[in-house]
Amino acid sequence: FQASTLLSSLAQGVLVLVACLAVFLGAARAGLPHELQAGLCFAALVAGNVALIFRFRAGADWRAVLTAPNPALFAVVGLTLLGLGLVGLVPPVAAWFGFGVADPALFLAAVALPLVLVA
Repeated sequence: FQASTLLSSLAQGVLVLVACLAVFLGAARAGLPHELQAGLCFAALVAGNVALIFRFRAGADWRAVLTAPNPALFAVVGLTLLGLGLVGLVPPVAAWFGFGVADPALFLAAVALPLVLVA
């Protein structure tokens, strides 16, 4: 391990944390119910982890990851995003996790914030 790699990884993780905190604080200030706050934070955390996977696989070139054939990566990411959508937007599934169901635009905003910060 190199110190620069460790520091870069730490910085990227902190960006995901900042995104999750921003989603939580924004939801709390908007007066959203606790269950919805938790669901939005969960969505931001999962999206942040997916962004980190792509970030560390890609290095500086995101296009290389998106264009290179990697069925395992795309299967894992696809199933993760499908599951995230179910947990965040389908009431019975969200209830299993104790989450509230968000408006789709709000859900997408919570997912997009860590993607933008990590990119």
